[in-house]
Amino acid sequence: MFVTPEYNHGIAGALKNAIDFLFKEWNNKALALSATASAGGVRAVEHLRLVMAEVQVATVATRLPFRFSPDFENYTNFQAGCAP
Repeated sequence: MFVTPEYNHGIAGALKNAIDFLFKEWNNKALALSATASAGGVRAVEHLRLVMAEVQVATVATRLPFRFSPDFENYTNFQAGCAP
């Protein structure tokens, strides 16, 4: 499972670098995706899904988004499922 922040509507450069460095180790594996951002990290997850498809990794369709305002009280304490 990868959890990544959304950075400029995509994944962080360090994550992309790590994926490229371990290309052969990722081949023919499965992956669950999640991201953090104000919009739930949808764009980062979709970007990561495309990158991992080129690395021959199967991603599961369901994802777990984390939104800063409703899921984190005072931006520090995680409160799952408290969104209105």
